Amino acid sequence: EKSREFETEDFKYFRPLFDQIKTINEDFQTYRVEEEEEPTITSPETNGLTDVIFDRKGIIANAKFNPTTESLKVLSGSQVYKQFTSATPETYRTQRTQLLDGKYGNETEIAFTLTEDIDFETPSGAAKFVNGGALNGWLVWKDIDGKTLDELFRSS
Repeated sequence: EKSREFETEDFKYFRPLFDQIKTINEDFQTYRVEEEEEPTITSPETNGLTDVIFDRKGIIANAKFNPTTESLKVLSGSQVYKQFTSATPETYRTQRTQLLDGKYGNETEIAFTLTEDIDFETPSGAAKFVNGGALNGWLVWKDIDGKTLDELFRSS
């Protein structure tokens, strides 16, 4: 009986705090809006598109790959290497410069950051754009597990 009195005596100091918590919880329950349940992502493929990343020479670009059309969309926020490779022809340098015009924001010593998504007909076209020179896009774009597009969609 004495320990019970002690618990009651101690509890009176915490009672105001418990009452506040109870009030907050009741208010939360009253005003809580039921949220739609987020879909569970069980693979990196969403809506038929596969999330892929380009991570090379300190440049990181994110994209969505469409396996049906084999096209790739480089997403806003991706980095694009500023320099061109030495083997990049002048005609491509001009095309890339025109394509980038007005579509990038932040600029670092080595990269531009895209402010818009840009569509490409092939993974290699997108890789060439991000890299500033020719690359095999089937080998440089990878999913979250590090598998290349070639491993995911071409290899048996």
